Amino acid sequence: MERKLAAILAADVVGYSALMERDEAGTFERLTAIRKELSEAFAALRVDLSLADIAAIEAAIPRDAA
Repeated sequence: MERKLAAILAADVVGYSALMERDEAGTFERLTAIRKELSEAFAALRVDLSLADIAAIEAAIPRDAA
């Protein structure tokens, strides 16, 4: 089995359901903007933004996470 060292960042939007109830369109727009910023900032890293309010970012080389 091959082992590897990686740095992983996981982020969650606190109160996502309440925000969506109050302002679905505005919340979706802000979340889309944040996703775009994350994707650009971590372009060289593996970014998984497949869930509604969760982002997972992996830096295969921990030095790249800085």
